[in-house]
Amino acid sequence: MMNLENDITKKVDATLESLNGLQRAEAPAFLFTRVQAALRAEDTFSPWERILQFIGKPSVAFGALLLILALNGSILAWKESLMGNNSTTQTREEFADEYNLAVNTFYDYENK
Repeated sequence: MMNLENDITKKVDATLESLNGLQRAEAPAFLFTRVQAALRAEDTFSPWERILQFIGKPSVAFGALLLILALNGSILAWKESLMGNNSTTQTREEFADEYNLAVNTFYDYENK
């Protein structure tokens, strides 16, 4: 029991001695002036800059992206339900023909 109290006392003393070299933290020169200038600059943003800042937030941009993808998916599903499943294949073929799309694979090459 006595050893345990001595160990605790030694650890407490060691902890308190480690605090002897501490100094007060000081701010860099002109920090307050820079903070005040930044706060004043926020008040001068135009409405467009505020809108762009809001849209540029990752949460808003990600939400907008999900909304656009959901709208595209629902429009495609709605279009397929109106046209029926048989016309979907025909529509894809017509699309490929209209834009001259050819399916090229990695293995389609010529030896020269």
